[in-house]
Amino acid sequence: MDCQGFDLSTTEIHEWEVECIREAARTGNYLITPHAFQRMNERGIKADEIRLVLLNGNPVSKDLPGNPYYRKPGINLEGDLDDGRRIRVKVSWCRRYCVITAHEVAQ
Repeated sequence: MDCQGFDLSTTEIHEWEVECIREAARTGNYLITPHAFQRMNERGIKADEIRLVLLNGNPVSKDLPGNPYYRKPGINLEGDLDDGRRIRVKVSWCRRYCVITAHEVAQ
């Protein structure tokens, strides 16, 4: 599968987009940005928990360029951790898949 980002012409999340994220997680071909590491440290989220969400999380939304919230384009995935927390992981494209932030989600 040739994974080169996302279809940013629609907010619909395609199966191939999710599979590309999961393949990047399986092979370790993704980057956690310095901003994401900072947020993870502030929120007590570990890198292996991020990988778990990339592999198994539910895709919940896609942010397109020029959105009214000034969010970076990408796909948001949510997953439950062993300690009962639910986290959201934002994956963007920057020459490869990049985790750009992560935070806890109210349940």
